Amino acid sequence: MNSIVEEMKELYLNDLKPWIVSFSGGKDSSLCLEYTFQMLLSLPREKRHKPVFVLMVNTLAETPMMTRFMEKSMKKIQIFATEMDLPIIAEVSTPDMEDRFFYNTLGRGLLVITPKKRGRWCSHRMKQKPVQKRVRQIVDASPLEMNVGFSVSSAGQLSFFDQDTTRVVQILGTRLDESVARAASIQTHEIKDTKFSRHSQFTDEILCYMPIKYMTNDEVFLSMPTRFSWGIEASELEVQYGQGFFLECGLQDAGEEKKACGMGSRQGCWTCPAMGLNKDNMLEGLISEGHTKLMLLYEWKQQLIEMRNDVRYREFERRQWRKQHQKRLSFLEDEKLQMRLIGDYFNQGMNVSEYMEMKKQKEYEEFDRAEDFEYLPGGLSVKGRKLMLEKFLYIQEETGYDLISEEEVKAIIDYWKFEGYDISRNMVKPTNHSYDGAIVLQKDGFQLNKMQDN
Repeated sequence: MNSIVEEMKELYLNDLKPWIVSFSGGKDSSLCLEYTFQMLLSLPREKRHKPVFVLMVNTLAETPMMTRFMEKSMKKIQIFATEMDLPIIAEVSTPDMEDRFFYNTLGRGLLVITPKKRGRWCSHRMKQKPVQKRVRQIVDASPLEMNVGFSVSSAGQLSFFDQDTTRVVQILGTRLDESVARAASIQTHEIKDTKFSRHSQFTDEILCYMPIKYMTNDEVFLSMPTRFSWGIEASELEVQYGQGFFLECGLQDAGEEKKACGMGSRQGCWTCPAMGLNKDNMLEGLISEGHTKLMLLYEWKQQLIEMRNDVRYREFERRQWRKQHQKRLSFLEDEKLQMRLIGDYFNQGMNVSEYMEMKKQKEYEEFDRAEDFEYLPGGLSVKGRKLMLEKFLYIQEETGYDLISEEEVKAIIDYWKFEGYDISRNMVKPTNHSYDGAIVLQKDGFQLNKMQDN
């Protein structure tokens, strides 16, 4: 710990570049933040000369337990920093309205992702964009220093140079030992054989520093204090890893192929089906620990997943196809254009009947028609969206959890109105709608899925 704190101290005192500490509340980011606190506390007040932003993202689709833990942690971080006169600014970023989960699924009718789907619209909109937006603001507000920049040698030594575009240093709790995928990601951007790397998005503006890059899971576990500087007990991390976290994370023999400490993390949205459509280890674990009210959320989530393939609650056509079709119709219905074309043909000596016959033949030949009917529906219908919103509001009343804000409910209804549906707020009431399972059509558009035929 002492060597890492000293290393961080050297980096902090090197320049005037503000720091950003990426904080999730997990064991790795908590340990990095602890080292940051210890480093700042070891400095005299006059040398704490630049701000340290502690950034956390709340997707607004976290479990109620995780939301409370996040709020408690960030509040304690700011209180302790203020009391100790540390230049720490704790901030929680949230998605803009158009990027929120419930606005997109219940408002716009976007379908929840499946485990096999490679592109996850929710990950980008709900987790990455909020923090990138705040990071962009911090970078833009940070002056570009000249003649006080630094570079990192292959031996990990810092050296000054005249022109440096780096404006911010970001502290990341990433480690090579986390997973094969994580190691590959680190190595893509790393400055070889150092704890530094270039930011994947802000390549020239942010230098990333990974103080625990080479630590193993067991070393992280052994390095964690019983109580973090800001007042959170290490045992409270069980909200992310489950009861028995510290029993699970005892030292393991190096030769044993056991599950790594903390690999069962519960970080993530409770609404996410990406890890499996029919099983949710995170929610099931919390329910088994006594959070029985989460069963209602579990059932709601499973219904949303089932309705993804229910012909009764899907738009007849895809939004993009509808837009293209409407654009084509608008083009064909442009009377001025038609009259101009007709005039051109008249000038060539063609009569009206010949022109219309040729026009029909041309449209027939160019029309992009399918040889066989294929059922390719659009997103969740407004009927399904309203049903699921009303059931969600019912669950919010029953559990007492703050699941969705009134602001987001109104934004959802406003989007329905934008689509042409006359639905007002007083028409959307908490209701425990029943659901008898999905009716699924095969792609031929006629055959029912016999496993779900009801």
